Amino acid sequence: MLYYKGHRFNAPNDYFMHLLEENGMPNILGDFIEEAITVGGSSVHLRVLRANRDAPTAVFIPGTATYVMCYAEFLHALYRAGMNVVGIDPRGHGQSDGLRGHYTVHSVMEDAEHAIQYSKQNFSGPVHLIGSSQGGITALYLATKGVSVDSVVCQNIADLTAKEVANLSRFPWLGRLGKPLLKLFARVIPRARIPIHYYLSLYKVRVKHFGNARRFMQEDPLALEHITLSTLASLVSAHLPKPLSTLEVPVFVFQGDADEIFPVAYTQRLVDALGSSKKEFKVYPNRGHGIMVNEPNQVANDIVCWIKGIKD
Repeated sequence: MLYYKGHRFNAPNDYFMHLLEENGMPNILGDFIEEAITVGGSSVHLRVLRANRDAPTAVFIPGTATYVMCYAEFLHALYRAGMNVVGIDPRGHGQSDGLRGHYTVHSVMEDAEHAIQYSKQNFSGPVHLIGSSQGGITALYLATKGVSVDSVVCQNIADLTAKEVANLSRFPWLGRLGKPLLKLFARVIPRARIPIHYYLSLYKVRVKHFGNARRFMQEDPLALEHITLSTLASLVSAHLPKPLSTLEVPVFVFQGDADEIFPVAYTQRLVDALGSSKKEFKVYPNRGHGIMVNEPNQVANDIVCWIKGIKD
């Protein structure tokens, strides 16, 4: 049972329909097919858009605290452009199994790998892995691991063990000093909950219809407001499977120049280190961290054009 602004909903779909109607968004929910795959004995929820069996497929990983349908307009724009879409709610997120906010970088990677397998079993065209924020970082990690996809598209990337990553949090000094203690406490009380806004400046991130990301997480019944200590420990200690220089798959990285979390200079240094012979870093002027939600059609169009371009 879900509650939203005084309304009671019997199923997540009822909530999504209400949100679409309330905010004047196009009624696109009916095009999404709900599927599920099993990963490690748990059910991972998928939202699928079927364009054509032979068309390219986008496997999508959502960002921190979110789930697939937070990006419904963006994913539907890919679908209208002729792509199949397979979006995942990683375990501990959205409508998938698992304790809310209790996951690791590697569990999200595993969920995405199974979604890629699902895509190859159901569609015959090329597969492109797309991720937003935490999902973009996960996509980068999978790329360095050598996951079998035709390209990787990331909104934001990071090397979670590098010293610079502490600067992405609200309190960089605390991240640098507290890392050893965090790992210790994560072993002792792994499921203790930490509010996400304690370490990310969510109130600064603009999200249309809600004002900012903090308000969105408070109002959306499926969004996460907390993660566990063991999850946070994973987010600051997960090593890249292989160096960035070994990456060979085509990579498209993008973000806004007004991103409230990821500085452009930081992302540029990582893109420069990528070994891929086909890579591009696109910076959107006057756009923030919520770009995929706030400008879904523009981003989707640029991704589709880039995917078509890598064939040349």
